[in-house]
Amino acid sequence: MAETQELEATATTDVVVDPADPCKVFEELFKEGKEAFAKRNFVEAERIYRQCVELVHTLPIRLPQSVLDRYKASVHFELGRSLMTQSWSKSDDFKHHFHQALRNAGKSAELEAKIRMRLGKCIYLEGEYSHEAEAYLQKAMAAFRRLHGPKSRALASVHTALGLVYLDQDSRRDASSQLTLAGDILDSALLDKKNPCFADYKRALGLLRMKEKYFSDAAKQLRAALTVYNGLFKGNHPIISIVQMSLGICLYRSDKIADSHVMLTTAFDMFDETVCNPAPRFKLIADSARAVLEKCSRQIKRHRPDGDGSINMCPRDKDLRAVSLRIAGTWEQVAGYLLFNTGDYKRIRRENHLDMYAQSQAMLDEWKETNGKTATIASLVKALLGAGRKMTAEKVFGEQVVTLVEEEMQKRTQTQSPELI
Repeated sequence: MAETQELEATATTDVVVDPADPCKVFEELFKEGKEAFAKRNFVEAERIYRQCVELVHTLPIRLPQSVLDRYKASVHFELGRSLMTQSWSKSDDFKHHFHQALRNAGKSAELEAKIRMRLGKCIYLEGEYSHEAEAYLQKAMAAFRRLHGPKSRALASVHTALGLVYLDQDSRRDASSQLTLAGDILDSALLDKKNPCFADYKRALGLLRMKEKYFSDAAKQLRAALTVYNGLFKGNHPIISIVQMSLGICLYRSDKIADSHVMLTTAFDMFDETVCNPAPRFKLIADSARAVLEKCSRQIKRHRPDGDGSINMCPRDKDLRAVSLRIAGTWEQVAGYLLFNTGDYKRIRRENHLDMYAQSQAMLDEWKETNGKTATIASLVKALLGAGRKMTAEKVFGEQVVTLVEEEMQKRTQTQSPELI
């Protein structure tokens, strides 16, 4: 916004234009581009700024060179920003425009600092030149401090970007220091929590927590970032899928296999749809997430080897053992739903005197042996649900299996209910 006002003020001071003047046309187009970007219509903003790039080279040579340079720097910067915001897979394209902007930035310290910050982020996305990215960001940080003091939103954004660069260099202490500075600025500024600067900070903090192996807190931070990104981009942007991948990895590390599988599947559905040529940094994340997704799929398949039909298979002995240990104190409640009677309870207690774990195991072994092929995972899960032991069922057989059984029970209930006329 500052460079736009500066641009417009310079134009009106140095040049008197009429409605047909190319300068006037350029200014109006530039203003329309800013408005489109503010409305988050990034494709339209890109289209307008590309027109501005073509137009800026036709402006009258009688304009002072400083004004022409500022026009060129501003429009290349805004075009690069539009490209970067709508899709982070075109790093060569938007980096080119930022370099063009930097060549023409001249004496505009504010604009130069913003360009250097964006270039640092671009180079970080390329995944190979972290020290070059650090150099750009350090210069931007020094400039923002001179221009705005130690508490500006732009400075918070630079601290966040530097935190990511230091994480890439495996310097967690420096990364933590930069993110602490960013967090202090954002807290003191009472920043709107729907702002992308806040989302970027939360994402970086989540990645730091992942490196530190604090996966529960990492997931919390990434969810906060995801909420903001979803609101900003209406649920359809590469950064959303990237955060979902990181969150899916966290959930896997926290042994939440089913949740991880769902999150990663959703992430790749969006990623494959929105990213044709991912930036190297994103490709690294995607490769790691894809490996985790394959592990999730294999673990879930152990319980569901044939899809829905697996719930009609007999449970394995190790699964019965896991269930028996968890229900030992209340095994009779589960046994009731497996059609055992009072006489059966007395007999099992007598044969396994004073050992509730042995009683629980004996009851399940007898159920499986007596019922043969009808002693299925579905039957046992239904009994556990009836006895209020849903958590046990989820721990042993997985959340997706339990959901399948619940859906089957609901369908059966609806089928048996009389139709209302």
